[in-house]
Amino acid sequence: MHRTAPDAIRAASPRARLLLALAAALALLASAATAVADTVTLRASVRVAADRAVSLADIAELEGARATALSTAVVADASSSAREVTADAVRARLAAAGADLSEIRFRGERSIVRPLAAGATAPREAAREKAPATEPRPARHAAPVVVDPSRHEGLATPLGLVSDMLVHAFGVDGAQLELHIAEEDLARLAPRGSMRVEIAARSALRADSVAFEVIFHDGDEIASRERVRVLPRVVREVAVASEPIRRGRPVAPESVSIERRALAPTVAARAADPTLAMGATLTRSINRGAVLAQEDLVAAASIRRNDRVLVRREVGGVVIELEAVALEDGAVGDTIAFTRPGVGRARDAKQIHAEVVGNGRAIVR
Repeated sequence: MHRTAPDAIRAASPRARLLLALAAALALLASAATAVADTVTLRASVRVAADRAVSLADIAELEGARATALSTAVVADASSSAREVTADAVRARLAAAGADLSEIRFRGERSIVRPLAAGATAPREAAREKAPATEPRPARHAAPVVVDPSRHEGLATPLGLVSDMLVHAFGVDGAQLELHIAEEDLARLAPRGSMRVEIAARSALRADSVAFEVIFHDGDEIASRERVRVLPRVVREVAVASEPIRRGRPVAPESVSIERRALAPTVAARAADPTLAMGATLTRSINRGAVLAQEDLVAAASIRRNDRVLVRREVGGVVIELEAVALEDGAVGDTIAFTRPGVGRARDAKQIHAEVVGNGRAIVR
């Protein structure tokens, strides 16, 4: 006699019925978990036009509304050579763009992206082809991701906390700072669902490279502790040599350009003020493209040796002005020696020391 499934279950021993019930419950839980989380499944290998940035939809199958909403997000820059895009790199680029990945599940470790031949169209099957073992590997030191801290300030996310700490340390507006972060470190700074995060500085904050420890708490337990490194870059205007300039030559407007650059803090602190660089004399030869530093410049002399200068002195409420002859060159702010006209350089000639305040003018302080 043929038995139906319910009849077979009823006829089974109590132990067998318990095992069947557990198996059914586990199957239901697994299917429910799969249904809740949106999924990004990396394709093994794809082809993308060499002149086009790679989007998430180019390299992954997307399931669920949250994942599909990120389809146009750029996860890799355009390239004319084959390279590997890892899941960590994808997470890092999405997190830098402000995406919430807490409800998105990633499958697959990497996708090989190869350029299309000129004029070719990517075949549909290329999205699912197996990546050969001889595929070229990416460069070990990939360019860091540039993060704008002004987009993350005030957020209770790992990247938001790091941004707040560095903006406060440098005392600048978030728009005057860039954070350069390796993709693998940016992935470690991605939020993890409802876990509480703590960021601890492990080096000086006002530095070219800053170490942080990212600590995730799951309830009262520490779920993970990981180190990341962030490279702060100060954005400011600098004077850049547009041609080689020899030592001893004055800086002319046609010899330099004023550019806005993101510089390491130590470099930014030494960079010359572009407005003060014009007319200054170089203390060393400068190559084309170099940023002019303060120590590269000496202010142009406002008074030359043997110039006749008007020296001013205030005694109480009385102002005395007299003509004097400069005994040396001096720029604004320099204190140099003068003597009365006609005295020459006699040993007993009385000298006056005054501060240069402009062309042909000095004042006794």
